[in-house]
Amino acid sequence: MRRFVLPVVLLLVVVSATVQTRRAENRINADPPVDAAETPGLATPIVSARRASDWVTAPQADAALTDTIRDALANVEPETQTCVVVGRDGELLASSNTAAGFPTGEFQRLITAIIIDQVGSSSGFRTQIAFASDTEVVLDDTTGQSRLVGDVYLIGGGDPGLATADYASRFGEQRVFTSFDALADTAIAELQARGITSIQGRIVGDDSKYAPSETDYVNARIVDEGRQVRVWSSQQRDTNVVGPLSALLVNDGFESWPAELGNDASNRRASNPARMAATVLDNRFEAAGISISRSPTTGDAPALSNRVVLSDASSPPLDSIIRSALANGTTAEMLFKEYGIRSGGSAERASVAYILAIGGLVEAGLPYDVDDSAVTVVDGSGLSSLNRTSCEFLHASIADTASIGAQILPAVADSTVAACVENDGLRVLAVANAGTTGLVGWQTTPNGEQLTFAVLAQDPNRPASDPFTNCNSLQLEVLAAITAHPNRPNPTELAPRAVQPN
Repeated sequence: MRRFVLPVVLLLVVVSATVQTRRAENRINADPPVDAAETPGLATPIVSARRASDWVTAPQADAALTDTIRDALANVEPETQTCVVVGRDGELLASSNTAAGFPTGEFQRLITAIIIDQVGSSSGFRTQIAFASDTEVVLDDTTGQSRLVGDVYLIGGGDPGLATADYASRFGEQRVFTSFDALADTAIAELQARGITSIQGRIVGDDSKYAPSETDYVNARIVDEGRQVRVWSSQQRDTNVVGPLSALLVNDGFESWPAELGNDASNRRASNPARMAATVLDNRFEAAGISISRSPTTGDAPALSNRVVLSDASSPPLDSIIRSALANGTTAEMLFKEYGIRSGGSAERASVAYILAIGGLVEAGLPYDVDDSAVTVVDGSGLSSLNRTSCEFLHASIADTASIGAQILPAVADSTVAACVENDGLRVLAVANAGTTGLVGWQTTPNGEQLTFAVLAQDPNRPASDPFTNCNSLQLEVLAAITAHPNRPNPTELAPRAVQPN
């Protein structure tokens, strides 16, 4: 008998609530009553899914999301290792193999952006052109012109975006730059204002901020699984995904480049970036009619207290440069070095990696344990195949959609998967690199929820002749699931239905 009591009570409660609601509606509604004969009957029960659509349909939407992602992971090659984390407003919706380590690829740039944000500020970088305050300026009585007897110094401050207009213009809005042209033109105008038309000396490039200078990491070695291995292979370096590194870098350290983006291997690297930068300035001075008696070189500038500054260029704020790191490996690698400086260490790669391992990653709010080999930070750009990350670690970098990691992710229209998905609310960073692919991103769903996700896949047997490319099947299926969520029934399907006549 007892088992029949509860259903009866619930029915009475529902009926009572419905009656009270109908009475309240009648009191509020000032319109005249409609003839009952004109009112269609309802086939939908009083306790309708439309009256509680969220708790009825949300589990269906969540199940559709997780089922689609599960199927996407199951459809990869049998040897492919995968992981996934999907969250919604802090709630875990889907997870698999979250602690396993994967090659990081360009996702490493996201990690670099997060760590530099912890020690940086709005201040960026400064580049100066100056000469020593005790340098003699000699007036030629015959011509009325003056010559500067001594060297002019181009002093680097580690600005990764210092570039000429013809180099920077190829990138559109992907990156922010500091105008080398404006820096040079201001110095030329200042020399001309002083009547100086010749320099009896050299243009000297000073990159001493990052000492000792490491132009790349091919010669750097670390221990990996008991073996001494190079941080970068010569083949990785020669892809020119990252240019030569220096505290004085112009045009990413490239002496020449193709007209169109997308063919990095055709860039020509400078063997000495600081000397190359001095050469660019030397050419600008000569073109402006200021002759220089000796060839460009490198060296240390006089102390700040012993300088006459001809020109001073400040970069955009650091938070703007951080966004450029996702699109450019050289910027990411330069910020990696700058992290070493701003955290109280040095710009040497090994020093930065050590600082991060002993606490820098944890301070940045990332789930890291020094004994966990699933996460390894070797460089800033992700060029090294020794970098490792996990879905858990990667997802944590963007789980708070107000954080720097989430906010710098490009809108899908500006991403490398723009051709295969459209969704105005989606922010995503996609990687397709040899045998590794993945996605990390977030979106605001139509009902205002924040959906965050990280997916990684590695195929160790994928041949070099058939690398992953963006818009591959895994990326497509995962993005379709994410952008469709919440895939709930149309409200009209849940509305009361008129009784059809017999």
